[in-house]
Amino acid sequence: MRRDERGMSLSIEAVIIFPAILALIFLVIVSARYAMAQTTVESAAGSSARAASLARSAPQARSDAAAVATANLATAGLRCAETSVTTDVAGFAARAGTRAEVSVTVTCTLQSSDIGLPVGNVTVTRTGVAPIDRYRERR
Repeated sequence: MRRDERGMSLSIEAVIIFPAILALIFLVIVSARYAMAQTTVESAAGSSARAASLARSAPQARSDAAAVATANLATAGLRCAETSVTTDVAGFAARAGTRAEVSVTVTCTLQSSDIGLPVGNVTVTRTGVAPIDRYRERR
Protein backbone atom coordinates (compact mmCIF):
# COMPACT_ATOMS: atom_id res chain seq x y z
CA MET A 1 0.00 0.00 0.00
CA ARG A 2 1.38 3.37 -0.93
CA ARG A 3 1.68 6.19 1.54
CA ASP A 4 -0.96 8.42 -0.11
CA GLU A 5 -3.51 5.58 -0.01
CA ARG A 6 -3.10 5.19 3.75
CA GLY A 7 -3.57 8.94 4.23
CA MET A 8 -6.75 8.86 2.17
CA SER A 9 -8.26 6.01 4.21
CA LEU A 10 -7.53 7.91 7.42
CA SER A 11 -9.36 11.01 6.18
CA ILE A 12 -12.34 8.89 5.07
CA GLU A 13 -12.51 7.36 8.55
CA ALA A 14 -12.42 10.83 10.08
CA VAL A 15 -15.24 12.00 7.80
CA ILE A 16 -17.38 9.07 8.93
CA ILE A 17 -16.57 9.20 12.67
CA PHE A 18 -16.52 12.98 13.20
CA PRO A 19 -20.29 13.58 12.60
CA ALA A 20 -21.15 10.67 14.89
CA ILE A 21 -19.02 12.14 17.67
CA LEU A 22 -20.61 15.58 17.17
CA ALA A 23 -24.10 14.04 17.30
CA LEU A 24 -23.22 12.26 20.54
CA ILE A 25 -21.91 15.49 22.11
CA PHE A 26 -25.07 17.32 20.98
CA LEU A 27 -27.26 14.60 22.54
CA VAL A 28 -25.40 14.85 25.86
CA ILE A 29 -25.78 18.65 25.93
CA VAL A 30 -29.51 18.55 25.12
CA SER A 31 -30.11 15.82 27.71
CA ALA A 32 -28.27 17.80 30.38
CA ARG A 33 -30.25 20.96 29.63
CA TYR A 34 -33.54 19.04 29.75
CA ALA A 35 -32.58 17.45 33.07
CA MET A 36 -31.69 20.89 34.43
CA ALA A 37 -35.11 22.22 33.36
CA GLN A 38 -36.84 19.29 35.07
CA THR A 39 -34.89 19.88 38.29
CA THR A 40 -35.68 23.59 38.26
CA VAL A 41 -39.43 23.01 37.78
CA GLU A 42 -39.43 20.32 40.49
CA SER A 43 -37.70 22.71 42.89
CA ALA A 44 -40.21 25.45 42.07
CA ALA A 45 -43.12 23.06 42.71
CA GLY A 46 -41.71 21.98 46.08
CA SER A 47 -41.02 25.53 47.21
CA SER A 48 -44.47 26.63 46.07
CA ALA A 49 -46.15 23.83 47.98
CA ARG A 50 -44.24 24.79 51.12
CA ALA A 51 -45.24 28.44 50.74
CA ALA A 52 -48.87 27.46 50.16
CA SER A 53 -48.88 25.24 53.26
CA LEU A 54 -47.83 28.21 55.41
CA ALA A 55 -50.70 30.40 54.19
CA ARG A 56 -53.69 31.10 56.46
CA SER A 57 -56.37 30.72 53.78
CA ALA A 58 -56.95 28.95 50.47
CA PRO A 59 -56.90 32.16 48.35
CA GLN A 60 -53.68 33.27 50.01
CA ALA A 61 -52.19 29.79 49.41
CA ARG A 62 -52.95 30.04 45.68
CA SER A 63 -51.45 33.50 45.49
CA ASP A 64 -48.32 32.58 47.46
CA ALA A 65 -47.75 29.42 45.41
CA ALA A 66 -47.96 31.31 42.12
CA ALA A 67 -45.62 34.05 43.34
CA VAL A 68 -43.01 31.61 44.65
CA ALA A 69 -43.11 29.45 41.51
CA THR A 70 -42.67 32.45 39.23
CA ALA A 71 -39.83 33.81 41.37
CA ASN A 72 -38.02 30.45 41.51
CA LEU A 73 -38.22 29.91 37.76
CA ALA A 74 -36.98 33.45 37.10
CA THR A 75 -34.16 33.17 39.63
CA ALA A 76 -32.97 29.92 38.06
CA GLY A 77 -32.94 31.58 34.64
CA LEU A 78 -35.49 29.22 33.12
CA ARG A 79 -37.38 31.12 30.44
CA CYS A 80 -40.81 29.54 30.09
CA ALA A 81 -42.87 30.49 27.06
CA GLU A 82 -45.92 29.61 29.17
CA THR A 83 -46.16 28.92 32.88
CA SER A 84 -49.05 27.34 34.75
CA VAL A 85 -49.33 26.97 38.53
CA THR A 86 -52.23 24.86 39.80
CA THR A 87 -52.77 24.68 43.56
CA ASP A 88 -54.97 22.05 45.19
CA VAL A 89 -56.18 23.67 48.41
CA ALA A 90 -58.76 21.05 49.40
CA GLY A 91 -56.77 20.49 52.60
CA PHE A 92 -57.82 23.92 53.86
CA ALA A 93 -61.41 22.63 54.12
CA ALA A 94 -60.39 19.94 56.62
CA ARG A 95 -61.04 20.81 60.24
CA ALA A 96 -58.17 21.58 62.57
CA GLY A 97 -56.63 18.54 64.22
CA THR A 98 -56.87 16.40 61.09
CA ARG A 99 -54.14 15.63 58.63
CA ALA A 100 -54.23 17.76 55.48
CA GLU A 101 -51.90 18.74 52.68
CA VAL A 102 -51.63 21.13 49.80
CA SER A 103 -50.23 20.24 46.39
CA VAL A 104 -48.92 22.52 43.70
CA THR A 105 -48.37 21.54 40.08
CA VAL A 106 -46.02 23.72 38.07
CA THR A 107 -45.98 23.43 34.28
CA CYS A 108 -43.38 25.19 32.17
CA THR A 109 -43.49 25.15 28.38
CA LEU A 110 -40.00 25.72 27.03
CA GLN A 111 -39.16 26.70 23.51
CA SER A 112 -37.04 23.83 22.33
CA SER A 113 -34.42 26.26 21.05
CA ASP A 114 -33.71 27.12 24.70
CA ILE A 115 -32.57 23.55 25.37
CA GLY A 116 -30.81 23.07 22.04
CA LEU A 117 -33.45 21.48 19.83
CA PRO A 118 -34.22 23.16 16.51
CA VAL A 119 -38.05 22.83 16.44
CA GLY A 120 -41.11 22.48 18.68
CA ASN A 121 -41.76 23.06 22.35
CA VAL A 122 -41.03 20.94 25.41
CA THR A 123 -43.39 20.86 28.40
CA VAL A 124 -42.08 20.05 31.87
CA THR A 125 -44.61 19.38 34.65
CA ARG A 126 -43.82 18.61 38.28
CA THR A 127 -45.92 18.46 41.46
CA GLY A 128 -44.91 19.34 45.00
CA VAL A 129 -46.82 18.35 48.14
CA ALA A 130 -46.52 19.81 51.64
CA PRO A 131 -48.45 19.12 54.85
CA ILE A 132 -50.60 21.80 56.42
CA ASP A 133 -50.00 22.33 60.13
CA ARG A 134 -52.47 20.01 61.86
CA TYR A 135 -53.36 22.31 64.74
CA ARG A 136 -53.48 25.64 62.96
CA GLU A 137 -56.76 27.36 62.15
CA ARG A 138 -57.77 27.06 58.50
CA ARG A 139 -60.02 29.28 56.42
